[in-house]
Amino acid sequence: MRPVGLNFLRFPKVALRLALRTEKLQINADGKVQSLDGKGDAHRKVIVERIEFDQPVQLSNSDVEQIIKTANEHEWDADSSAWIDELTEVGLRSAWQDQGYFKIALTAHAQSIGGDTDYERFLVAVHVENEGPQFYLGDLHLRVARRFPRPNSDTSFHCAKENCLA
Repeated sequence: MRPVGLNFLRFPKVALRLALRTEKLQINADGKVQSLDGKGDAHRKVIVERIEFDQPVQLSNSDVEQIIKTANEHEWDADSSAWIDELTEVGLRSAWQDQGYFKIALTAHAQSIGGDTDYERFLVAVHVENEGPQFYLGDLHLRVARRFPRPNSDTSFHCAKENCLA
């Protein structure tokens, strides 16, 4: 007696459709795989669990928690490595720049700590090579050197003290 089932070698398209239905996926008109709900390409979402630094840094815990929260709002593909570059530049570097560290030199690496078919959880390890000097805004005074024409009968120039720059 022969076993009942599909011969996957003879019917590859049927086997592919069966596999896609099992995983709740479909092929759209462009030939791309997407979820059955039609919400875009099917991929495992990145979840950043923790960000760890290899040395003490000038970011507060609340700043790091905000970076994690913002990162988890993105729909990054866990199978792509591009998300870690975006997190490094947009999330981490901008947090230091908000604190006045514009010459920050850092690198970040992601390590998977588990997941399932929908999500992949990551630990992000950050190496800070140099935070650089902190710049801050103190009193800012702008002075503009400007030459004014000498008043004569053709021109008149009236300037109140609060409107003119000396």
